[in-house]
Amino acid sequence: MNKKLRDYYPLWIEVLLIFLIAWSVYLAITAYPDLPDKIPTHFNARGEPDAWSPKTWINLLILPIGQIGLYILITVGAWIITRSKNPLRFVNLPIKTERIQNLKELETEEIRKITIRGLLAVKIVILGMFTYIGYITIKVALGVEKGLGYWIWLEVIFLFIVAGWMTLSIYRIIWKAESNNQTLISK
Repeated sequence: MNKKLRDYYPLWIEVLLIFLIAWSVYLAITAYPDLPDKIPTHFNARGEPDAWSPKTWINLLILPIGQIGLYILITVGAWIITRSKNPLRFVNLPIKTERIQNLKELETEEIRKITIRGLLAVKIVILGMFTYIGYITIKVALGVEKGLGYWIWLEVIFLFIVAGWMTLSIYRIIWKAESNNQTLISK
């Protein structure tokens, strides 16, 4: 088996994500000269800035640096799962080992596909969230915006939806496999 990420989703999505990161870096670099001496570096649950720090390159580039790190981490993780002979060892759910070991190759591959596509969805949402936060941070520093607004909570909710979809999809495969096995045993 010589699977690649492109077998699970179109790689042009990666190009868009790299562009998103580059755009975040570009925004931070081009905004730097116009920013005041203090910039917001933390927002409360209502999206209002509640911590301000001196304008430094690190304070402005921390989100794009985080984006780069998360992009690399999630992409490498997906690549490892893609190449792994046993992708089930990466499934971290409260499932007894015997239940997972009884899965057939087709079911295992379906779980691999769900995991890789789920990681892609998480990567898209997180990188989008970081881009949005970086953009609004600049706007707040310039006095154009008052805070993050409630859009940020939609992104957080979407992360929970993706995680729930991944979990339920994997459980559904396991339940279906167990149901099929029970049917075969009873015959």
